[in-house]
Amino acid sequence: MSNQSDDENEVLQVELASDEEQRAEEEDERIKKLEQDKKSFMSQIKSTGRMNTNIKFDNIESKINTLLENAEKYAMFLLHRHKRTQESKQKVQGQQRGKHRQIVEDGSEEEDFDDTPTVLEKQPTILKGGQLKSYQLTGLNWMISLFEEGINGILADEMGLGKTIQTIGFLAFLKEYKKISGPYLIVAPKSTLGNWMREFKIWMPCMRVVKLIAIKEERDEILNRYFQPGKFDVCLTSYEGVNICLKHIRRFQYKYIIIDEAHKIKNEDAIISQNLRKIRTNYKLLLTGTPLQNTPHELWSLLNYLLPDLFDSSEVFDKWFEVNTEAKLKEGNETIHQDELEQRNLEMVQKFQKILRPFMLRRTKAEVERMLPPKQEIHLFIKMSNLQKSMYQNILIHNNPHEGDDKGFYMNKLMQLRKICLHPYLFPEVEDKSLPALGEHLVDVSGKMRVLDKFLQKLSEGQHQILIFSQFTMMLNILEDYCNFRGYEYCRIDGETEIQSRDDQIAEFTAPDSKKFIFLLSTRAGGLGINLATADTVIIYDSDFNPQMDMQAMDRAHRIGQKSRVMVYRMACEHTVEEKIIERQQIKLRWDSLMVQQGRLQQKQNGKLLSKEDLKELTTYGASQIFKLDGDDIKDEDIDILLKRGEQLTKENE
Repeated sequence: MSNQSDDENEVLQVELASDEEQRAEEEDERIKKLEQDKKSFMSQIKSTGRMNTNIKFDNIESKINTLLENAEKYAMFLLHRHKRTQESKQKVQGQQRGKHRQIVEDGSEEEDFDDTPTVLEKQPTILKGGQLKSYQLTGLNWMISLFEEGINGILADEMGLGKTIQTIGFLAFLKEYKKISGPYLIVAPKSTLGNWMREFKIWMPCMRVVKLIAIKEERDEILNRYFQPGKFDVCLTSYEGVNICLKHIRRFQYKYIIIDEAHKIKNEDAIISQNLRKIRTNYKLLLTGTPLQNTPHELWSLLNYLLPDLFDSSEVFDKWFEVNTEAKLKEGNETIHQDELEQRNLEMVQKFQKILRPFMLRRTKAEVERMLPPKQEIHLFIKMSNLQKSMYQNILIHNNPHEGDDKGFYMNKLMQLRKICLHPYLFPEVEDKSLPALGEHLVDVSGKMRVLDKFLQKLSEGQHQILIFSQFTMMLNILEDYCNFRGYEYCRIDGETEIQSRDDQIAEFTAPDSKKFIFLLSTRAGGLGINLATADTVIIYDSDFNPQMDMQAMDRAHRIGQKSRVMVYRMACEHTVEEKIIERQQIKLRWDSLMVQQGRLQQKQNGKLLSKEDLKELTTYGASQIFKLDGDDIKDEDIDILLKRGEQLTKENE
């Protein structure tokens, strides 16, 4: 009896293995057919000569129009093909459609109905960590539609909406319904690897995930023991891991390459971008809450990685925006009038947005997460201390540009002025070494520290947790000394923090019984992929030139799981370079509105790198007001008055 049972089990295992092999062969054939369809369509366009971007045109507008027209045709081709499969779904009525719908709901054995697209009404049964929200299920179905149409894509949901969980849900769908277990390659910043591992353990523990890290001692063991054919489903690694382990990673053909925080590959000439292009994969999925950070070229770079045959050159595209934003576009010898230029800009933007539709899904928290508590940002414009004003004035008076190329001079001057605004002790020679390392002088010499000190004392009386972000690790050192001086419990993450320490501190800060009051974070190292939703207050001690860096920092707290209103306080010394940095941030944010969120093109706001003239303007901003200030302008001002004034100024600047 036992032998018969064993024989039956062996036969069943053979049949299951045979079914999986057949599914794999069918999937390979499906992918080949989809690729052939796309290549055939591209060849038809090229055969007419209209896809040739090397054609000589008389003006830039003709070039960009031709480029976008062909891209639009390709996008419409994909949408039309998807529409055909949607129509075929509508025809599958009665018993078959009912069966298919029940299969999707219950997760029972799947029955194929040719080109009928899959639409999940419930999440896969092997997704165990909780219930997907409705918009997350919509995102999952969007990824499924891309997969079934053979299209690479960008999931560009705003930060904090659960792109990680949606992606894991998609892998659960592939495993449960398509019997595809991998291999998959997920590339993410090293600071987020721990979060990815936690989410896999919570939501999909059945997945065999290998974390391939760049530390040699651990890396060699992982490569030898786990990173072998048939021993893993998902390889999770960092950008550094890809560069270091490229030879090993390239051994496999991946079903998907998933790139988290994909804006990091915005430079197509960077080593990581080139190495990622060397890895064989059937599909690519990019995850980013900020598809556009500074210039339109960055979005083009992402599209170039996804669809290199279509978005093969950025030269024309870059030139278009450079010319248009400077309002110098000409036809022959006639300059185009401003109103006509704006109309053409609008038409071009609308066309580009139309092209993006098949490839990118973007939702904001305001659109989909109705239950998420609101976030309010207040700009606090703070008076400098006497010592800071004296140092600031000294830089303005005594520093003169050297002969020749003086852009470097202005860059250095800008950095010095920014450091003065933060704290005088960022210049070591200023600190009085006769004073104890920890004392009131840490607070008294800096206008921002005086306000921060009063503010934190007020917040410490309630049940609050505070995130404080700075771009400068030396400033974090001063803030750490301050926390020790006042006796505040704190955590700290910067670019030098080891992965294990990072994960341990996050767990300690977010624990239900946590005693930690403050989390000190560097804006760039602590602003990516970290969930600190137990905090309800964010303080941006100094602003980044790239506004998306600060937005990411804010969203460490303002994300799914947050139960309280999130207050964001952005500190800036009034009449200084810091005011100008915030102004430039608002300009750059309009690019995101323009290209990704249905905005309009604003003139003279092209987000280019700082020129010498830009730097000169920044370093001289507010100089006249600085010299008019007398005495120590910081009083024991009531914090409520300062906040009220900051709230009003913030509204006026929006």
